[in-house]
Amino acid sequence: LSNMGHTTTLLEALGMETSTQNKALMASGVKLAKKGEVLLPEGNRYAELVGSSLYLSITTRPDIAFAVGLLSRIMSCPEQAHMRAAMEVLRYLRGTTRLDVVYGGIQPLQGFVDAYWAGDVDGRRSTTGFVSTINGGPIAWVSRRQLTVATSTAVAEYVAAAMGIKEALWLRKLL
Repeated sequence: LSNMGHTTTLLEALGMETSTQNKALMASGVKLAKKGEVLLPEGNRYAELVGSSLYLSITTRPDIAFAVGLLSRIMSCPEQAHMRAAMEVLRYLRGTTRLDVVYGGIQPLQGFVDAYWAGDVDGRRSTTGFVSTINGGPIAWVSRRQLTVATSTAVAEYVAAAMGIKEALWLRKLL
């Protein structure tokens, strides 16, 4: 499965079709916060960029789900730093335009889960991420802020594991 046409159209619409390519999606430890200091001017294309990236992350690009989730939390008051982070995602998409979701072989249902403890700078909530695969390809994936504030890494991981297991049980029943 691929969405190369949408990715190419997005890059062209934002004038990024000849930009430098990134091999990494985001720099390690990037923290995006709502400071309200250097806001983008009216008429900026931040919402368009994030919305199109969100569409990609939901349909065929689970690799960008976490980064786009971070960017979408700041839709109401984007700043210059947020736009720079969004442009990094576009540069990553530019370098991975031909990346596809591939299914093949005979592999059972598998699940992978992780948590990013207190990654939300403003609310101190953790982020859960999980992906479920079958036959080597992803069939369900999520990157979502947890509903409660975790008091430790262990609690954040436990909450993430519980979310992942609920999804796995539902998928197993569906299969």
